[in-house]
Amino acid sequence: MAANGILFTSHFAKVFEKPSYWRYWLAYTLSAIGFELITFALMVVLFDLMKTSLSMGSFTAISMFCMVIFGPFVGIYVDAWDRKRIFLVCNILLAALIFSLKYLVGPFGIYSVWFLASLVFVFLRPVRVALITNLFPVEDYFKANSAFMMSLNFSKIGGPLIGGALLVFFSREWAMNIILSFFLLSCVLVSTLNFHPVSPDRPKREISKWQWQNLTAGIRFILSHERLRFFILVGFSWRLFLACQLPLYIVFVKNYLGGTTQEYSLFMTILALGGAVGSLIAGGVENLISRNRMIYGGLGISYLLFAILPISQSYLLALILIGLSNLFFYIAHVAIHSDIQKVTPNEIRGKVFASSPTLLIPIGLVSILIATPLADTVGVQWVFLCSGFMALVTLPLVGYMSRSFTRIARTGRNDEI
Repeated sequence: MAANGILFTSHFAKVFEKPSYWRYWLAYTLSAIGFELITFALMVVLFDLMKTSLSMGSFTAISMFCMVIFGPFVGIYVDAWDRKRIFLVCNILLAALIFSLKYLVGPFGIYSVWFLASLVFVFLRPVRVALITNLFPVEDYFKANSAFMMSLNFSKIGGPLIGGALLVFFSREWAMNIILSFFLLSCVLVSTLNFHPVSPDRPKREISKWQWQNLTAGIRFILSHERLRFFILVGFSWRLFLACQLPLYIVFVKNYLGGTTQEYSLFMTILALGGAVGSLIAGGVENLISRNRMIYGGLGISYLLFAILPISQSYLLALILIGLSNLFFYIAHVAIHSDIQKVTPNEIRGKVFASSPTLLIPIGLVSILIATPLADTVGVQWVFLCSGFMALVTLPLVGYMSRSFTRIARTGRNDEI
């Protein structure tokens, strides 16, 4: 146990050895918590108004629509514009949207604010990841990603905990004031940092001309790279079968388990806590387990635990299973994320991270639009059970398909020669 503690401590010591590192880590965390607060609060208020799975599916579909439609365009500007400035503007806009929630009521107001917040997040998501590579050297990407994945999960822990407390103990106006403060504090921290330029030896006028000629550069790079194609297939499989979990957790807790808002808050907190622990474990076992074992093993166990989640209506058992499921999922997720950054050149990272949703989210959107009406009809428990087992049994097919695509590509090149 002591040896493991030393391993984790020494592993993350380098990540926070400079003030700029921990300041950005804190800014990233505050911004991420703020967005989780928006998501949690709006979902709870909307579900209490509408009380249907379909309303939750529509809510999630809005954010997916924004990523699919605007993702490739956003990637161009994340690589061409000042990433620090994009980060600041996005957080200020999110604070302004939260301020507007003080005066908007009803489903239409909630959907409208969520659409605009999702649009801003399309910019914020890739720039937060890209800025990591503008601070850390390439040999520290895995360590940095493990720490920032923990940060992302801390935000998912803090979002439901803080969001639940705000909805229960504070007025709507004070709740909105507290949420917007997270974005403003994040801006203050980032304003004190200096990041490495995206590509210091390339003139800005060349970038401006180049950006419109390469609208699909991120997608083409992903599809041309063997390792990235494998990750796209992994993401495709997850979204095909398990994207439905995103809008249905609140339905599962409140309808199937008979829980309250506080119990839903705790459920989402345990979910995120499992992810944070998984991110920590992934950083500690980087040199002990191969990346493929982390990916296949982590995803396989995660899918199995999710599939058996509805076998009982015990709230305590559900907490244990969902925490462990997300723990193993994030062990795989850290390994995937780090590999993507390692094989992607800095000048195209923004395009790759912004364009990947364009390839993956449409199938997730279809999955949600099918699963949420089904949950209203047959029950959320059957949707979870069937989708979890289908994801598990098709996982080996992902590796087989990736190898098949590679063999076909090599055969085509040999024929040309």
